[in-house]
Amino acid sequence: MKDRLSAEAQKVLKFSSDNALFECEKILVGLSGGPDSTALLSILNELKTEGCLKASIFALHVNHMLRGSDADRDEEIARNLCLEKGIPFRSVSRDVKKISKDMGRSEEETGRILRYEAFRDFVREEGGDVRICVAHHRDDVAETMMMNLFRGCALEGLVSPAPLSGDIIRPLLCLTKDEILEYLKRNGISYGEDETNTMSECTRNIWRNDVLPAIAKVSVKDPSEALNDTYALLKDDLDLIEKITEEAYHPVRLEDHIFLKVDVLKDTHRAIASRLIRRLWLDTFGDLTDFTSVHTGMVLSLCGDDPHGTLTCDLPFGRTAFTNGDLVGFCTGEELSSVAAAVAGGMGYLTSDEDICITLPETGTVSVPGSKLLVKTEIIENSALLEYNNMSWFFPVRPGEQTAPLVLENGRPDLSFRRAGSSGSKKLRKLFMDRKIPADARDSILLLTSGDEVLWIPGLGHGKGFTDEVSRRAWLQASGEEDMPDRIKKITFVVGEDNG
Repeated sequence: MKDRLSAEAQKVLKFSSDNALFECEKILVGLSGGPDSTALLSILNELKTEGCLKASIFALHVNHMLRGSDADRDEEIARNLCLEKGIPFRSVSRDVKKISKDMGRSEEETGRILRYEAFRDFVREEGGDVRICVAHHRDDVAETMMMNLFRGCALEGLVSPAPLSGDIIRPLLCLTKDEILEYLKRNGISYGEDETNTMSECTRNIWRNDVLPAIAKVSVKDPSEALNDTYALLKDDLDLIEKITEEAYHPVRLEDHIFLKVDVLKDTHRAIASRLIRRLWLDTFGDLTDFTSVHTGMVLSLCGDDPHGTLTCDLPFGRTAFTNGDLVGFCTGEELSSVAAAVAGGMGYLTSDEDICITLPETGTVSVPGSKLLVKTEIIENSALLEYNNMSWFFPVRPGEQTAPLVLENGRPDLSFRRAGSSGSKKLRKLFMDRKIPADARDSILLLTSGDEVLWIPGLGHGKGFTDEVSRRAWLQASGEEDMPDRIKKITFVVGEDNG
C-alpha cells in the first residue's frame, strides 16, 4: 500500500507515474553495487512489494575489471542484494582498460558503451516489453548539463538525462544524492563505494569535485539547484518542439526501407527539420550513437540541391544518406541497390536485382528471379471479358499472324522506346534519367520486348498494344479496325514469394 512506502519511494512513484516510466512488462536495473543503483533497486523492490509496481524486476551487473578486488567486491554486494530480495541477477565482465585502447576512447566512455551493450544483449535475450532502468539522480542533471553545454549541444543535450529516453528510464531523477544516502542509512542497506568518484581524474568527476564547487563560491544560488530549475524550463520547451516534430513526421515506407519527403524538410523550420532527420536515422538504425548536428547539416545540404538522379554523402559506421527526387533516406553502403529498387518501385516500376532475359511461353506462368514477381501469359478469346489493372498489358493477335516471341528483360539502356501515340523515341538511358529513376535501379527495371523493340515498361507506358480502355480505343483507331480481334494475348505481373 502507498501509505507504507518510504518518503523516497513515494517520491519515485509519483515522478515515475507523471512520466509514464513503469508502463512495461519487465524492468532491467543496471546494478553496479554503488549507493545510487543499490537505492534504485531497493526502492523498486519496495514498490513491487507494496503492489505499486506491476513489472517484473531483473538486475544486471557489469564488472569493468578496473579496480581489482574492489570491483569483485561490488559484484558480490550486488549479487547478495538481489539474493536477499529474490530478484533475478546476472553479471558480465568486460576488460574496459584493454577495450578502451582498442577503441581509442577513454575508459569512462568505453565503460558506458559496454554497459549499454550488455543491457541491450539482455533485452534481446529476455524478449518482451523491457525497459532499462539506470540510477541517474537529481545531482547528475547539473553535471551532465554543464558537460554537454561545453561540448556544444542542442536542446536535447541540456535536457539530459531525461526521465524517459526510448526504452531507458531514470526514476531517481527526483531524488538528490543526500536523499539517496539518507534512504540507505535509515534502512541499513550496505553498498560499495567507488573511491575513484572522489578523484578528479575523469571528466564527470572534475565537474563534480572541482568546477561546480568553485561556481558555488561565487553563485547566489546553489549551482545544482539553479541548473535543475533551468532543466525544468528547457524541458517544457523541448516537449513542445518534440510534439511539433512528431506531428510533422510522416515517413514514406517502401519495401523494407523508410524515407522522408525532401520538400517537407525544405519547407520546415531548421529546428524541426533537423529533428525529423534524427528521427529518421533512429527509426532506420535503432540508435543515435555518433549522429551529430554536423551530420544533420550534411543531410539538409543534400536536400537543398535538386538532384538529377541520386545524391549521396557518407556518414558514421559506413552508412549513407541519399536523396532521389523527392525522397531522402539512410542505408548502409550494401543496401544502396535495394533502396534504389524500392524507390523505383514506389514510382511504379517493376525491378529485379538479377540480369533478366526470359522468353515468355505462349501461355503459362514463370517466376522472375531476384524479385517476388510472377509473370503470367494467357490468351483471351473474347474481348468482352477484358479486365484491366495497372499490372497487365494486352496485344491483339490477328488470325494467321505470326508474332515474334515476347521477352522479359532488363539492363538494355541502349534500346529506344516510343510511347504509343508519340512521334519520337528516346533511349532508355536518357528516358530513365529524365524520369529521375535512381541510377542504381535503372538497369534492374523490367521491360517487355520483341527483338529490339520495347513494347511495354510497367510503370511508364506501352509502345504497342494497350493497357486500359482508353488505349484500347486508341489502338483500334490507329489500326483502322472497328472490332477487336478475337484472340488477345495478355501479360500480367502478380506478386508471389521471393524468387531470389
